[in-house]
Amino acid sequence: MSKYKLMDIFESFKDDLSSEEKERYDMLTSDDKDKLERIKALMDKEKVALKATLLPTGSPELQYKYAFNLLKQNDFRSAENAFKEFIGLHGNHKLISNAFYWLGETYYVRKKYRDAAKTFLNGYQKSPKGFKTPDILLKLGMSLIQDEKSENACEVFEKLKKDYPEITGNIRQTLKREQQRARCK
Repeated sequence: MSKYKLMDIFESFKDDLSSEEKERYDMLTSDDKDKLERIKALMDKEKVALKATLLPTGSPELQYKYAFNLLKQNDFRSAENAFKEFIGLHGNHKLISNAFYWLGETYYVRKKYRDAAKTFLNGYQKSPKGFKTPDILLKLGMSLIQDEKSENACEVFEKLKKDYPEITGNIRQTLKREQQRARCK
């Protein structure tokens, strides 16, 4: 039996200790308790190190492309996990704005609008000048509409228009349509 299973078993039975056993635990010296806590912390670190990774080894660009390919295959759950991992590993990379956008999309297409809105908002906050920022703001507003927060959506749409007056094409058309849908003034 691995030491991880042992620790999990110990944790699950901790509350089931008899009063006599609890007294014995309480009688441990503070040094012994500190040692137990350090052992637990080391084991927790090792668990994190052993956590399976979804992304392949290689450059951030290769990892991003892998996550994006999962999305293109409509494997939204795996794409979600891959983009989360990418964001955790490469929070300051030039593709971070894109990663947040596509992570938000994995939620949006599955009708998890609140998760989508949170993700788009986090993406905007992390990279307010990123390449995908206009798209992020548009989808944030659309997610808010779906989450029955049209007033907030209108505020986001106004910010999009103010900060990116040069937007054209699909974003401008979708923005106009969504503003009407939200009954923005």
